[in-house]
Amino acid sequence: MEDKVMVNNTEDFYRIFFDVFTLYKENISNDWNVWCSWKEYRYEVTNECGSGYIHKITLRNGIEIRMGDMYLKRGIRIYHKTKDPVFEVIYCMVGSINHFEEGVGTFSLNEGCFGIFMKNKAKDWIEYPKDTVIKYISVTVNFPFMIQPISYAYKALMYFKLFKHSYASFIESFSCAHKQKSNNYYTGMSNEKIENLIMKPQQIPPALKSSFEQIRSCKYLCITKLIYMECKAMEIISIALEKEVRKAMEIISITLKKEVLEHNNINKKVIIKSSDKHRIHLAEKIIINNIAEPISIKELSKKTGLNTYKLKVGFKELYGTTIFRYLKDVRLEKARDLLLNNDEMNVTEIANEVGYSNLSHFARAFRNKYGANPRDFRVRS
Repeated sequence: MEDKVMVNNTEDFYRIFFDVFTLYKENISNDWNVWCSWKEYRYEVTNECGSGYIHKITLRNGIEIRMGDMYLKRGIRIYHKTKDPVFEVIYCMVGSINHFEEGVGTFSLNEGCFGIFMKNKAKDWIEYPKDTVIKYISVTVNFPFMIQPISYAYKALMYFKLFKHSYASFIESFSCAHKQKSNNYYTGMSNEKIENLIMKPQQIPPALKSSFEQIRSCKYLCITKLIYMECKAMEIISIALEKEVRKAMEIISITLKKEVLEHNNINKKVIIKSSDKHRIHLAEKIIINNIAEPISIKELSKKTGLNTYKLKVGFKELYGTTIFRYLKDVRLEKARDLLLNNDEMNVTEIANEVGYSNLSHFARAFRNKYGANPRDFRVRS
């Protein structure tokens, strides 16, 4: 059995969830929250309907963080008809969430993937399946708050005051960079609007995953929690948008320096065959399984059956970064997990475990990524 309901705004969403699953709503705000103009609620699913909760934190500047960990005995499909612009970054940790967007089609946000949703006025639905454990974290902001700093950046580049008029202008800025993208992730897509392509679910990169997990494990209180959550929310938005903004910057360069770019083939699209994609994914697995003693590009090339050029270019196209930087991110992410969850290992042992023989190099790399030395990070966490 699946319930189908219509909502028009965020508050309707929680009201419907409350009614359908007879949630127990707990206000966990305190005087500090009220003073700082933020609210915190926890919605518990009753035993009759399943188990779990939705934790909602409403911050300043239209920022909202939601953390869900639920098991529902019956599914629910919630239809939205949004009137106000919305920007959301969501990470599915466990399970899957089905989504439909008018003009885009239907797609699934699966375990280990994240999605960027940019909507002006839209009709869509989101579906939570029955008999499935679902864990997710999302960061949502209202569109004016999101668009203003980005618009200033583009105006500074004198790109014909691109953001002067409308949301459509913002979306249009990304179109050239994406017009060759495949629409295989969607069903029922009538055309390749750029907002559709931005919303394409993709594997979450280590840096973005780390930021989401830091929100989930935050132990700060009162005003420090507010500051931390707001900073992490903006960090998540920055990391999620970085690739898209970089492509937009490339479009500006193409527009202003078209002849130079044509001569240098800067806007040439890399085409990767499906068989090569499989080999590149294999390379990623080999990298992850050998972080303590990483193999060279030449060895990786032999193991995957790709020449070094195809391997390096294809890897960067699929994962948005070089093999070296990806290895570094994976190493530091594992080091962070060990610092948080393994008290039996000291910092030197952890550095060796993730492939750093030089402790000072490890400390510097860790500090550049997480803003603290490994020892300080462990104590603070």
